[in-house]
Amino acid sequence: MITVMNAESYLKTKIGEGTVDIKNVWEAFKAFSKESVEGEEERELLFQCGIYNFTGEKLFHFDFVR
Repeated sequence: MITVMNAESYLKTKIGEGTVDIKNVWEAFKAFSKESVEGEEERELLFQCGIYNFTGEKLFHFDFVR
């Protein structure tokens, strides 16, 4: 059973350690977004991306948030 407290580790396990395959990450996130999480009041999803200069080098970043 997925709870709010273990949801992040559950998703990380689904994605796999050190994966660089963005399609795999996206598919895992989409499947995770459909699963029920105990203790979750509402289900909301956010995807954001952009080119940022956090390190002095312009890099593309993306975030999936549930």
